[in-house]
Amino acid sequence: MRQAFTLLFAFALVPAAQAQQTPATKDSFIPENWTVIRETSGDLNKDSVNDVAMIIEYAGDALEGERPRSLMVLFLDKATKNYTLAATAEHVILDAQSGGTMGDPLDKFEIKGGVLRIDFTGGSREQWTTTHRYRYTSNGYFRVIGATYKVTDGPLTKTYDYNVSNGNVIFTTRDSGNKANNATTNLKKMIMPVNMLEFEPDAIWALLMPDYPKQVTKCVLQDAGSGDCFHLQFDCGDFGNAKLFLDEASAKLWNALATSDANDETVVNPAYKGKTFEITYITNKGVRCDPQGEENYQLIIGFKQVP
Repeated sequence: MRQAFTLLFAFALVPAAQAQQTPATKDSFIPENWTVIRETSGDLNKDSVNDVAMIIEYAGDALEGERPRSLMVLFLDKATKNYTLAATAEHVILDAQSGGTMGDPLDKFEIKGGVLRIDFTGGSREQWTTTHRYRYTSNGYFRVIGATYKVTDGPLTKTYDYNVSNGNVIFTTRDSGNKANNATTNLKKMIMPVNMLEFEPDAIWALLMPDYPKQVTKCVLQDAGSGDCFHLQFDCGDFGNAKLFLDEASAKLWNALATSDANDETVVNPAYKGKTFEITYITNKGVRCDPQGEENYQLIIGFKQVP
C-alpha cells in the first residue's frame, strides 16, 4: 500500500506557474480511489486570491486497517479562476488510527495570515497535541516554519515550541499540582530550511526531545556511487536515501562526502574516505528510490567528523 501510495504522489514541489499548464477544477486533481476528507481556503501566495488546501485519503482497500493520507495544495489563478497544483506532501498527515483511544487525530486545519496550520490530537491517559505550520516562499516551495508538541499527563504539561525559521525553541513545564516545578527553558537549534515535501515530523521531535528514541553511532565512510539509486556506504550501513535535518555546517559536510570523477560519475570523496563520523538518526520506512521499493531509510539529525 505504501509503495503504491508513494508512486501515486511522486509530484515535485514547483511554482504554481510551472505546475499545471491545463486549466482545471479542484476535483480534477484528486486521484482515482482517493477522497477529500478536509478542505480549507486562504491566500497562500500573496496574490489576493483564496487558494485551497485539501487533505485526501485513500478510499481503496485498507492495509492492516490503515488508509494513507496526503496533503494537497492548489493555487487559484486570479484571471482564469482555474486551479494549478502547487504541492503535495505525503508524510505530514497522520492516518485515522494514529490518535490512540481518542480516535482520529486530525484537528484544526486552516489558512490564516498566509500560513497553513495543521493540528493533531491524541493519546489516552497521556494526551498530546502537535501543530505544524507552513509558509509559501519566494523560491516557490512551502517551508516548515513552526512545530509545537504538547503532552499532558495528569497535572503535568510539557510543551516544546519550535520556530524552525530562526531556530528558537521554548520548552515549558507546567505542574498544576506543584507550581514549584514550573519552568521555562530557551534553546537554539538551527537547521537548514525544511521543504514541506521532505518534512517528516519525527525528525523535529527527535531534535527537540532528549528522551526521544534515536540512534547515535560512529561509522567509517567506505564508498559512494549511483546506479538506479544513490548509495553512500558506511561500515554501519547504506545512507544513500537519508533525509537531512541538520544545521548548515553539518549539511555541507554531509554533502561533501560524495563527489564526481573525470567521467562525471558519482564517487566517494577521497578526502573523507576511511574517516570516522558520528551520525545521530532515526529510522523510517518507505519508498525513497523507486527501483529499490519500500526500504528503511534514515532521518539524519546530527552529523560530525570524529577522530
